[in-house]
Order: sequence, then C-alpha cells, then structure tokens
Amino acid sequence: MVQYCNVKGCNTISGQGIKMHKLPKNEDIRSKWITAISHHDLKFKILKSFSVCELHFRSEDYHIPFTSISNTVQLKKDAVPSIFNKNDSLILLPCTDPSTSTLNMVEVIDDNFSYNENIQVNDHKLSTPSTSHAQPSD
Repeated sequence: MVQYCNVKGCNTISGQGIKMHKLPKNEDIRSKWITAISHHDLKFKILKSFSVCELHFRSEDYHIPFTSISNTVQLKKDAVPSIFNKNDSLILLPCTDPSTSTLNMVEVIDDNFSYNENIQVNDHKLSTPSTSHAQPSD
C-alpha cells in the first residue's frame, strides 16, 4: 500500500527511499504530533492512514537501537516532527557523482544568519547556497 506524507506541502510517497512514520500510539506524543502539524496546516485532518515522512524530523530524533544488527536507525519514542517550512528544511546539495558522495545535505535550523561554505565530499567541492537575513531594527 502506498503511503503519502500528510504534512501540507510535502509530496513524499513511500517507495522513494524515505521512511514514513505513523502517528504514535502514546497519547501524549500523538497529541504533540497533532499540535505541531496542525500549526502549519489550518485544514489539518487526521486520516486513518496518517503518515509523516522522515524529512520532518531532525537527525537528533533518530537513534540506533542496541539490538540492531544492521545499524538501522529508528525514530525515538518521544520524537515530534519539527521541520515544516523551507527555512527549517533540509537543503539537498548538488553532486556531479552521487555514487561517491557520502553526505549531500545540510540541515538549516534558523534563517537568522548568513551562510556560505564550500564542502568537500569525496573530492567533489560543493557550494552551499548563501542566505542572509536582515536583522530587525529596534
């Protein structure tokens, strides 16, 4: 069965190599998920097959279980989706030879900074996009 990410504006579907997560059964955490997601979507509805893709979670929201043989990461039980807009999202960096890249994304947490850096990834230089944000006047 194909799963769709139910976060507004996200077009992720299962089968794209991106993990999908169902609403947690724990009522407290479930409530936090619903609150976080509904703040970003005024027409938010909970569906029976509600899923949120991994792109809405930060790397700190995952762990490798002690019993994992294949080092498969799992979502922490208390994790809450927190990435919803382009200023908080993952920026995918282009690479001329993806088969040799080990890392090709940078997580942007806050847009109140200027950022422009070259990153070396297996002999490929990548330039991250430059973003600047004017500081508000007092």
